[in-house]
Amino acid sequence: SILGMIALPPEAMLGGGEATLSRLREPGARAKVREWVANPRFDLNRVRLGSVPSDEYRPLEGSTLAEAMTITGKTLSDLIVDLLLATETATNAIAPHFGGRSDRDIEALMRDRRMTAGSDGIYVGGRPHPRGTGCFARYLGHYVRAGVWSLEEAVMKCSRQVALRHGLKDRGIIAEKMAADVIVFDPAKVVHRSTFENGKALAEGMKHVFVNGQAVLKDGERTAARPGRGLRRG
Repeated sequence: SILGMIALPPEAMLGGGEATLSRLREPGARAKVREWVANPRFDLNRVRLGSVPSDEYRPLEGSTLAEAMTITGKTLSDLIVDLLLATETATNAIAPHFGGRSDRDIEALMRDRRMTAGSDGIYVGGRPHPRGTGCFARYLGHYVRAGVWSLEEAVMKCSRQVALRHGLKDRGIIAEKMAADVIVFDPAKVVHRSTFENGKALAEGMKHVFVNGQAVLKDGERTAARPGRGLRRG
């Protein structure tokens, strides 16, 4: 998420980036932030910086806020304000799980027939969330081999069910007049490699990937083609 969304209350972010920056530049802003971080929703010290688009603070990518305080000698509130100002609120951070969620909870949700595969996130910076390169390989590899989904179910939930949910009429199945989005992979070898320490590690086991009929991955190697585009409902 964005650091400001994690570390500041909703009212501090009202009006968007420019309004937030204006508030943070006000004389009493740091005192307010100090009060906010004294009673956080969860342990801010464990929040890890994924992307810090600032020459001064970019070396902090991959550090937790606790580690960044030690490195910079700043208090937590001053560190948060300085990061948000230096990056015009664009500091990306990874928040730890909280609330007692477990793998068992995730698997219970996945076994519900209404479950649809998907992912989100911000994949820029030196230490992005591992879901960026690992999410779908984890569906097709880990969860299939663990018996949470069958292979056929995983493929369906990552394609057809997603297309139906989002109203994409020409995607999701291999058929005449449908967009030629095709992935060829080895079910026995597909595996995610990304971790929170290395969120850019590429998955393995994918052989070919075609997007709109053009090969973007061929024999495991990236091509120069860039046929992808944003999709709208319909």
